[in-house]
Amino acid sequence: MVAKGRADLTIRDQGIVEYLIKKKPELFFGKINFVEKTLGQNSLYLITSRQHRHGAEIINAFNQGLKKIQQNGTYRKLLEKYGNTLY
Repeated sequence: MVAKGRADLTIRDQGIVEYLIKKKPELFFGKINFVEKTLGQNSLYLITSRQHRHGAEIINAFNQGLKKIQQNGTYRKLLEKYGNTLY
């Protein structure tokens, strides 16, 4: 709506907006500005049902994998690849 001029301001996740600009620059590049002040920051979580018989295994595998890619630099490279500067 902002890019089309139907709204002057919206609150969106900066990482998602950066991804959209990178993915479709013809629609968004030069049409959107970010405000300097961060309004808030939300954490993301991976969840599984308590009834899922492999729930704990899924969470543990995810956490181990995340730790590994953070340590070897892959995590940062992925964030940079997809235009996310919030790390």
